[in-house]
Amino acid sequence: MQDAINKSESTGIISGTSATTFSPDGTITRAEIAALITRTLSKLNPNEHGGFTDVSRSDWFFGAAGSAKKHGIMQGTSATIFAPRTNIPKDQIVAVAARVLRNEMRYKDPANISGVLSAYTDASSIAQWGREDIALATRENLVVRRTDGSFNGSATMTRGDAAVILYRMFLKIW
Repeated sequence: MQDAINKSESTGIISGTSATTFSPDGTITRAEIAALITRTLSKLNPNEHGGFTDVSRSDWFFGAAGSAKKHGIMQGTSATIFAPRTNIPKDQIVAVAARVLRNEMRYKDPANISGVLSAYTDASSIAQWGREDIALATRENLVVRRTDGSFNGSATMTRGDAAVILYRMFLKIW
C-alpha cells in the first residue's frame, strides 16, 4: 500500500490530507473519487452540470460530479442525487475503476462473470448492479483482496485502499 500511495501522490493521482499526512485509514467520499478520476483523465469541466439536486455551483466538486456523469464514470445514487459527501463503499469504487477501463481502454467483460466472482466467499451477496464491473476489476487485479476471501462490497473504502485501486487502474491506462 505504501508504494501505491507514494507513487499515486508523486504522479498527482491522489494527495494527502495535509502537506505531511496521507491518512490511509481515513475515508474517501464520492465527490473526492469523481474529482480524482476526472482530473487525472483530463475530463474535468468545472462548469459541467450533472443535474444533481444535492450539488450546487458553489461546491468545489460541482464540475467533477457533472463530468463524471457525462463521461459514464460515475452516476448518482438516483437520477437526481449524487451523494457527494457520502463515503464511497468498496463496490462503488471498484465499479468506477472497471468503467474507466471499459470506457477508456475498451476492456471487455469476462465471459464467465460468475466464474470470476467465485473467487469470493461472499460472491452471492455482490449486488446485481455491480457484478460485471466487479468481475472485470477482479480479473484485471484492481481489487484489494481481503485475507478472509470475501469481497465485502458494502464496506467503506479507506483512502489507502482507494489509492491502491486507483494506482492499479491508472497503470493500465498510462
